Amino acid sequence: MSGAGHDSGQGVHVALRVDNGPGKVPTPCVGGAATTGGGTASTGVTVTSAAALAGVLVAAGWYALRRGRRAAGLSR
Repeated sequence: MSGAGHDSGQGVHVALRVDNGPGKVPTPCVGGAATTGGGTASTGVTVTSAAALAGVLVAAGWYALRRGRRAAGLSR
């Protein structure tokens, strides 16, 4: 991650969504900011290198794909 004003020590916020096609709202979304309680709906990710961030995003994408396929009644 790079760019003006980015503090790599603060990490990034990752949200996963389902692409419902052109012109349609991408839902459901996972990863909204937890504003109350001690829930784990939102988790910050702090990494120190681009390679580590890539690994986190690949793992999150694979998890979302598996959940989506199961929700659709498809095999793993």
